Amino acid sequence: MDIGEVISISGKNSLDTEIENAGELLNTLSCPRVLLHIS
Repeated sequence: MDIGEVISISGKNSLDTEIENAGELLNTLSCPRVLLHIS
């Protein structure tokens, strides 16, 4: 495997992880219980 491939794979994985984290965060924020805690 060459270094360019490693970088593109790790970059894609971290982007996927960020997208998943953002999705989980949105799910958490849309949960009514959390909204009650905030307000």
